[in-house]
Amino acid sequence: MRLVGILLLLFPFLELWLLLAVGDAIGALPTLTLLVLGSLSGVLLLRQVGWLTAWRVDQRLRAGEPPNAELMDGFALAVAGLLLLLPGFLSDLVGIAFLLRPLRRLLAGALVGRQRDRTRRAEEAWRAGRQDAGQPRNPNVIEGEYRREDE
Repeated sequence: MRLVGILLLLFPFLELWLLLAVGDAIGALPTLTLLVLGSLSGVLLLRQVGWLTAWRVDQRLRAGEPPNAELMDGFALAVAGLLLLLPGFLSDLVGIAFLLRPLRRLLAGALVGRQRDRTRRAEEAWRAGRQDAGQPRNPNVIEGEYRREDE
């Protein structure tokens, strides 16, 4: 978790350094053109991802299957579009990497596996905390019946 925080802090500095290095190598106008083209491709991708994901989810639901893979794929494509939309070459490289299907599947598998592990651990902790299935969890609760005498 600390590594993610450090990378998030370093990302703007790395982005700026790479932008200046590319600008120094190819010039200001070609660098600006590449940034604008990257942002436009991000906008176009985001426009298409929403419709494509909705259509794929609808097809899976009509087939009576859960649309888990389609939702994860659409999420990864939306992240790719957002990264392409950001100005900078490092974010564009990461966004292009998210466009690659094997990386999207790897990411989806990692996220689903992580969530499955968290759910399993939470269930085990809940089961370990239970005393007996028939006993209430709060010992201050007294089961009983009542009736009002003033009616």
